[in-house]
Parts: sequence; structure tokens; C-alpha cells
Amino acid sequence: MYDRNQVIENVKLLTQEENAELIMLIVKKAEQIVLDYTKREEITEEMSDIVEDIACWRYNLVGREGVISESVGRNSLNLEQNLPKNIKDRLLKYTKNVRFY
Repeated sequence: MYDRNQVIENVKLLTQEENAELIMLIVKKAEQIVLDYTKREEITEEMSDIVEDIACWRYNLVGREGVISESVGRNSLNLEQNLPKNIKDRLLKYTKNVRFY
């Protein structure tokens, strides 16, 4: 059974973020991305890691919406605005086939 509270705690650890409301919102948005992408009505326990990864990806975009790349001195960072391919590939395993008649 999917445990949202455990996912929230894991995302807090991974991001080092103390703002519980922010993490809760990001996890809820990550859950919705999973549900929309997979065409499912509920998240399974096996999908928890994917929700965590999406939440961390979204967290890293907070405050950088619309930014494509960032440079500081000799370091540069390219920001993925769309769902990263490795996450999409993992979601495909759980995607329900939808037929249009």
C-alpha cells in the first residue's frame, strides 16, 4: 500500500528541506503527475520511488521556473523543464493502455 507520509519523509531527507507545507505540496503534485501519466486512479507502493524522484526534480525547479540554464563562474547547470526521460521510462512500466474507439 502506498504510504504518502513515508514519501514525504524521504523527500524531506533527500532535499534537506524543513518546510513541511512545501514538501507536502510538491509530493501531491508529483502524485498527480504519476496518475496523469499512467492513467491510473491510485498509486501503488512500487511507484513510491518514482513519486519521490519527481518530487525532488520539482523541488529543484522551485524558484527557477522558466530558467533553462544557470552559470556561476566556471560551473553551469542545465535545468530540465519537462519530465526527465529516465523518469518517463520508469513510468511506462505502470502505464495503462488506453484505447480510443
